[in-house]
Amino acid sequence: MDAIIAPPATAGKPAADAPPVKFNFATHLFALNETRAQKVAYIDDDGTTTYSELAEQARRFASVLNTLGIHPEERILLVMLDSVDLPIAFLGALYAGVVPVVANTLLTPRTTPTCSITAGRGRSLHRVSCCRPSHKRSPIRPTRAAR
Repeated sequence: MDAIIAPPATAGKPAADAPPVKFNFATHLFALNETRAQKVAYIDDDGTTTYSELAEQARRFASVLNTLGIHPEERILLVMLDSVDLPIAFLGALYAGVVPVVANTLLTPRTTPTCSITAGRGRSLHRVSCCRPSHKRSPIRPTRAAR
C-alpha cells in the first residue's frame, strides 16, 4: 500500500524541461525527423511526401510569406482541402513565426472570419490562397489576398 501512495522519485521537479525562450515548433519537428528524411510523412491523392520534402516545402512556404510581407506574430487564414498542402502551409507558417488559423473549406465567404479576427497589436488576419497544380512535387504557391 505504501508503494501505491508514495510520491514518485521526481516529485517537486517538472516532468519535462521548459522549451527555450525562442522555441520554434516547426524547427523542432524538422530536427526530430532528420533521421527518417526519406521515409513517408504524408500520403494524399497525389502520392507520397517524405519528411525531407515536407520540411523543404514548408521552408519555401515560410520564405514566400516573408516575401509577401507577412511578419512574425501575424495570422494567416488557411482554408484548404485535406492534402499535403495543409501541413506544408501550417508548418511553413510556424517556421516563419506566423500564426496559422485553419478554417473548414465548407465555410461560406459570409462566415469566413477574414476580417473579424485580429492577431493583437493591431495586426490583421491575412488570407493566403494556396494552389498547387495536380502533378506531384510542385510547391504550393501562396498569393496575398486583400487584408
